[in-house]
Amino acid sequence: MSNADESELQLSCESSDFESELETSELPYSGAIGIEPYQFEPQGSSDEDERPERPAEEVDRSRLLSTHTWCQCGNCGVMDTIKVCRCCTKIEEMGAVMGEEGVNCITQHPHGFQSVCLDIYVLRTCYRWYHQQFGRNIVDENNRYRYTAYRMLARFVWGWLGKDLRVTLPACAVRRIRENFPSATGQYTGYLEPEN
Repeated sequence: MSNADESELQLSCESSDFESELETSELPYSGAIGIEPYQFEPQGSSDEDERPERPAEEVDRSRLLSTHTWCQCGNCGVMDTIKVCRCCTKIEEMGAVMGEEGVNCITQHPHGFQSVCLDIYVLRTCYRWYHQQFGRNIVDENNRYRYTAYRMLARFVWGWLGKDLRVTLPACAVRRIRENFPSATGQYTGYLEPEN
């Protein structure tokens, strides 16, 4: 490094005196130019300060509970996060599949959803193939059916997605699969991002 570079570096480090001078001095305000600070800020009330802050998930869930504007098929249920609150009518690929049978909801598709995602014999056969290919062993029967039904729905609508490529399934389909194959504990895993 040359002496010129060192002096520049030294100069830039020593320039902090100017910043501290600005912090301690008060600049006079002149209303002559017509600018008034905080003119458009909302007025707070004393009640706002006393309310405890709610976690973001709780706020999202309460908003979803109060409105079902995102569901157009009439079969969606409230999900755990905003990301998974998707109606089948809002997913382009689902719309194409539903159009084949002229149904308003993917869960009403007689040959696709009913046969592929809810028939336990189809699900057993598909799971055996998944187990053979990927070695995933799911002991609980209903959990296994849900896992396989979700995969089969994705395969039915999108085809083969590829490794670590996931899609958000519509809330109506997830709800229907959970109703047919409920968890013994009432707890569900939900949508997970692929592991790195």
